[in-house]
Amino acid sequence: MSVYVQINTMNKADSYTLRPDQPFDLDITLQSGQAFRWIFDKPWWKGYIRNNVVFIRQDDSTLLYSGVTEDFLVQYFNLDQDLLSVYAHLSPDPYLKQAISNARGLRIIRQDPWECMVCHICSNRTQKTSALDRITRIAEILGTLVRVENESYYLFPSPQDIIDATSYQIRNCNLGYMSHRFIISLAKRFIDEPLWLESLNHAPYPLLVQILHKTGGVSKKAAEYIAFSAFGALEAFPVDGHIRNLFLDLYMKERIIKWSGPQALDHIIGQEAQRMFGRYAAYAFEYLVYSGVILQKKFEVD
Repeated sequence: MSVYVQINTMNKADSYTLRPDQPFDLDITLQSGQAFRWIFDKPWWKGYIRNNVVFIRQDDSTLLYSGVTEDFLVQYFNLDQDLLSVYAHLSPDPYLKQAISNARGLRIIRQDPWECMVCHICSNRTQKTSALDRITRIAEILGTLVRVENESYYLFPSPQDIIDATSYQIRNCNLGYMSHRFIISLAKRFIDEPLWLESLNHAPYPLLVQILHKTGGVSKKAAEYIAFSAFGALEAFPVDGHIRNLFLDLYMKERIIKWSGPQALDHIIGQEAQRMFGRYAAYAFEYLVYSGVILQKKFEVD
């Protein structure tokens, strides 16, 4: 494992002034669970943006940050997204109007495709805590150790780091046999087929999901999530058990639906959500998930 010292201190933070007409709430965005490995160490959030250890906090309309360029910061938090247009599109829906009020300033994080895909392979059919353990182990065992202000941080391994790892190191990541094979296969693809990633960036949404789903270890739901979080396909609306129950309670309680199983029902819900929310379905998804319990209580029907 390579080790280096990153010279970025909280005492020498850069600043970014948010536009007054564009809401952003750092705490809500990072609390939403979109990305792994962000930790709140009051008053700073400590985490990773690509191959950088980042410290960041929000003071009203100012972001103080260290460890990353302004361009990376803007791209990662989608600060150039016109969030008011998103709100105008979604607010006619009463549930989303309430959800936006509860979580105003939540933005979709734009994640690195390689790390995002590996994280979803690790989290396939497992609890979030188990997935985080695997992801943390991958970084600590296979990634690069960075020392910042006498603290240790571990960058996520590159595809080449995965290929170069020994079988002993891989086993210690608790990946399981199939996930291990899927991640190695994905790493080889990133290395051997550089144009593959470029093709994903330009693929229309249905084809993008289809290609991602054909990647070993990526479920249909994960493919839809990766589509918007790593490739900007904001028309995506992934459906899992949680969003399924929430959507049924809020939008389909009075409807009689015939389906042959959960997968068929999830397909119906996904199509309905895309019809209702259109090009900003992914934002509808994130706001509904974040405010789900509040919405169910507020709009509960006896």
